[in-house]
Amino acid sequence: MATLRADLSDASPWLIGEFRFAVVLETHAHAKASGAVYALPDGRVFVFAAAESRAEADRLAGGLGRDARVFEVRPQWSFPYEA
Repeated sequence: MATLRADLSDASPWLIGEFRFAVVLETHAHAKASGAVYALPDGRVFVFAAAESRAEADRLAGGLGRDARVFEVRPQWSFPYEA
């Protein structure tokens, strides 16, 4: 289980399903980052950031480092409830 590190996260919320792009960084560095920072017991740290556009996602990824990855959220690949 991962634990949210509020002391390392910024104020931007990690809203699953609200934005079109997700930026994810896996690292071992426990440092303040732009996004929601989660720590695992094995020492790994994941940073999650959300973006509305590809340009914003690329900017966020650049700020997190060269190992950050950008993912496009594709709602048509899931089966959300109609409501």
